[in-house]
Amino acid sequence: SPSVGQGPPHPAVHFFVGSAAMAASPKFKVCVCGGAGGIGQPLSLLMGMDPNVAELCIFDLNVAMVPPAGVAADLGHLERKSAVKGY
Repeated sequence: SPSVGQGPPHPAVHFFVGSAAMAASPKFKVCVCGGAGGIGQPLSLLMGMDPNVAELCIFDLNVAMVPPAGVAADLGHLERKSAVKGY
């Protein structure tokens, strides 16, 4: 009998790995509440750089130091294909 690590992989594992490699990654719509604040801005940047995010919505109060539309405008310059909107 073969020892551990030898022989063909388990069929279920082979199927999963093959399917995962060929399947398109899901695209998500992400909402960051408080996205214009001190924690929300870096979080919005990280979400905007994630290839699984198709649309990023940034929400915050109108009285925030930086308006959410300004954060969205800054993140709109990222070289990603995700749409960024500020509310």
